[in-house]
Amino acid sequence: RRTVRTPAHSMALSLRRTAAMAFRANSPMPAPSMAVRAMSAMPAQKQTYSERMAAKGLPVSPHVTIYAFPVVALSSITVRITGVLLSVGCTGIAGGALVGADVPAMMSTLGDMGALGYLAKFSVAFPVSYHFLGGCRHAVWDHMPEYVQNGAVEQASWALFGGSAVLTAAACAASLDPLPKVEKK
Repeated sequence: RRTVRTPAHSMALSLRRTAAMAFRANSPMPAPSMAVRAMSAMPAQKQTYSERMAAKGLPVSPHVTIYAFPVVALSSITVRITGVLLSVGCTGIAGGALVGADVPAMMSTLGDMGALGYLAKFSVAFPVSYHFLGGCRHAVWDHMPEYVQNGAVEQASWALFGGSAVLTAAACAASLDPLPKVEKK
């Protein structure tokens, strides 16, 4: 026979549990779990996770360092990281402008520093292109959910890495100084 629980019945059970907990809290007798701990003659030793699993004869779970992330996960993580980097970079540039720094002059000076300048251009071009293309990919998936299938998603992730590499290389190459013209005699 099933008991139908009414709100009054639930309230009575709740009050009974609360009263029992209050009685135990004010009782001079320790709770059973506390009594076992208090009677233990051996001091509690902290064991590592690996030691506990070895004592039980259980295998240790694999760690992230040996887990091979699928390309889709790496692509998603990279989109998030580039978004954070772009936010931090824009905040830094805006903060510099707010305190009166000549941001265009700093960017020009940094861009003219040879190899360091090209590295700086790459560190801006890659997050911009990758995050932009990742946003385009998600816009396509939002409007055409039939493309969200395992094979297509993996191909889109590889295309995202490749497309952003090409765009980044093109942006960095476009900023290179032109070769000096050789005069013919």
